Amino acid sequence: MADLKLTIATTDYDHFRDFRFGLVKAEGIDHSWLTLGHHECFARFTANREFDLSELSFAKFCAQVSRPDTDIVGQQGIAHRLLTPEEMFPRGIMTKVVI
Repeated sequence: MADLKLTIATTDYDHFRDFRFGLVKAEGIDHSWLTLGHHECFARFTANREFDLSELSFAKFCAQVSRPDTDIVGQQGIAHRLLTPEEMFPRGIMTKVVI
């Protein structure tokens, strides 16, 4: 079976570097990682759904899921050493559920 191709967009967190640089491999996932600023991650995901997995602020997530035609699923992921309102939320693609 072919690996699941995921495009991931986050800011530069040390917690993700080993995975991002390929030092740690997630079985069954072929990822393309984009390191962007917060605003760019949020804007490009909410406007065009450019990524399969993106970091979003809680406010942006709430605004997106309150729409009647929402197509995203939230998955809490703490990327900081301190708790902040920023989370990571995967985007569901048709019948595919990405967790």
